[in-house]
Amino acid sequence: MRKLVLDHLPPGGMWTGLVVPGQQWKNTGTRRRCRRCLTGSTRAALAQPWQRLVQCPVLKQPARNALAVTATHPALRRALVSVLLVGLCFTNDSRVYAVPAHEPVEQTDSTERSQAIERELEAKFTQALRLTEQASWEEADKAWSAVLALDPDNGAALSNRGLVRLSLHRLDAALADLQQAVERSPAEPVLHENLGLVYEARGEWEPALEEYTKVLQSVPASATALINRGNVQVSRGAYAEALADYQAAADAETGLAAPREKMALVMAQLGRSDDSIQILRQVVRKYPTYAEAHAALAAVLWGAKHDFLSAEDQWARISNNELREEMSELENLRIYSRWPPRMIEYLREFLNLETANQEIESAGFVL
Repeated sequence: MRKLVLDHLPPGGMWTGLVVPGQQWKNTGTRRRCRRCLTGSTRAALAQPWQRLVQCPVLKQPARNALAVTATHPALRRALVSVLLVGLCFTNDSRVYAVPAHEPVEQTDSTERSQAIERELEAKFTQALRLTEQASWEEADKAWSAVLALDPDNGAALSNRGLVRLSLHRLDAALADLQQAVERSPAEPVLHENLGLVYEARGEWEPALEEYTKVLQSVPASATALINRGNVQVSRGAYAEALADYQAAADAETGLAAPREKMALVMAQLGRSDDSIQILRQVVRKYPTYAEAHAALAAVLWGAKHDFLSAEDQWARISNNELREEMSELENLRIYSRWPPRMIEYLREFLNLETANQEIESAGFVL
C-alpha cells in the first residue's frame, strides 16, 4: 500500500498553526493545492484542503493572543476556518521601558551580550520558521533544536518542533515536545489541539478526545477542533457523536466543504443514504473539482441505490487518473480520511463493478 504524503498531518488531522511569539500576527499566504481537490495538484501537496502557517513580524515585543481567520484552499474560495493562535513571549523581561530621546542609554557588557543573544535567537527562529513553511522537515527539526539550545524554555519552539516531528512520524519525540509546551502554557487552546493531533497519530483516541474537548471548552466554535474531534469519534465507532461534531463545524464555518462531506459519510454509515446523497450533490455542485466528494457520491449512489450510471458519472468527474488511483486506495481512505466501514464497502463494490465493466468494454461489449 502506498502511503499518502501528508506533510505534517496525522491520519485525518488538521493543521492548527505554527506558534510564533509576537505582538502582531499575519498569515504568510502559504497555499498548497490539495491533490484530492484540484486538477493538476502534486504529490507534495496536503491530503487535507487546509493549512495554516503564521509569521510574526515583531519577535521581541510582548505578546498578545490573537484570533486569526484565514482563507486557505483555492478550491474552497471563501471557506474560512477560525484558529486561535497563541502569542507567547520568551524574553526574560517583557516590560516596556520609555526612555527620553535626548537621554542616552548606557550599554553595559551584560546588555550587549543579552542583545546579541536576542538577535541570534530571532535569526534562528526566523530560519526555523522558513524551513518549516518549506516542508524541509529534517532541516526544520535541526533549526528548532538550535532555537531550543539557546532558549530551552521557548514554548513556541517546542510546539513547532513537535509539529515538525509529527510530520517526520517521530511520534514519541513529538509527544514529548507538545507535552512540554502544554505544561508551560496550559491555557492556550492551540497547544492542546496540536497535542491532540499527536495522540491521534499514535492511535490514542481517548487522550486525543480529551485534548480537543479542552480546546472546545475555550473556543466552542473552533471548526478545526470540532472536525478533529469528529474524526476521533469515527475511529471510536461513535458515529452519532461524530455527526454532531461535523454538523457543529459546518454551522461554525458555513463556507467550508470538508465538514459537510464528512457529515455525508457518517450519514451513509447511519443508514441515512438520501441525506448523504443530497449533501454530497450540494458539495460537488459548489466545488466541482473536489475529488473525494465525487468518490464518496459515487460510492453511496452505487452502494445504497445501485445506480451504476450515476455513480460512474461521478467517478468520471474526478479530473485525472492519478486522483482516481488515490481514491481507489481504500485503506488510505479509511486511515487518513476517516471513511466509515459502510462507505469503504460501498466504494469497494463500485470499484469492482467498474473494473468488470472496463474489461467487458475492452472486449467490445457495453454493460
